[in-house]
This record gives sequence, C-alpha cells and structure tokens, in this order.
Amino acid sequence: MQALGSVWGDETGLARDHFPRPELEKREIVMLKLLRHDKAHISDATPALGGRYTLLVDLTQGELSANVKFTVAKGSSNRWYVQDFDSTVLQNKGFGRNSPS
Repeated sequence: MQALGSVWGDETGLARDHFPRPELEKREIVMLKLLRHDKAHISDATPALGGRYTLLVDLTQGELSANVKFTVAKGSSNRWYVQDFDSTVLQNKGFGRNSPS
C-alpha cells in the first residue's frame, strides 16, 4: 500500500498528504482489489483539461477484461501522478469480486 500511495495524487502533490490515513487506507484497499490484473496494455496519452492527460488501459483479470480511462496530473518536480481511474467500468465488468471457492 505504500507503493500505491506514492503514485496517486494531482497538481497539489500526493493524495496521502491530503486524506486522513484511515480513509486513504480504505480507498487503497478498494483500488488494489479493482486494479488487480493478469495483463495490461496502456495506450498513448492524450491531452485533457488543465494540463492533465488521459490513458486508456486494457486490463485482463482471469476471464474478465475492461478498457479503463486513467487520468494523470503533473505535480511538483515534474513528477506525474495518477489522479483518477474509472472504477465504475471495472465494477460493472466484475473486477474486484471474490472468486467462488
């Protein structure tokens, strides 16, 4: 979760510096479940509003696949952060669900 916290943020810096730790940890657990994948293909970045960029990422998780939009933002020291991703697409495709035992 430390590694995840080091890449999420926006122009103001890391998200972990702007959220209370318990809330951040809950968000990270959900993201870890949704973003777990076996394969990924990242498209070229396209410009978005406010100097941000979007990337389409094809994720495969077992039999599931989804094309997910990620938004990245440039923070201080020319460092890029993942600002957001379309979690609804992943949820609707079944990502993050526990596999049957």
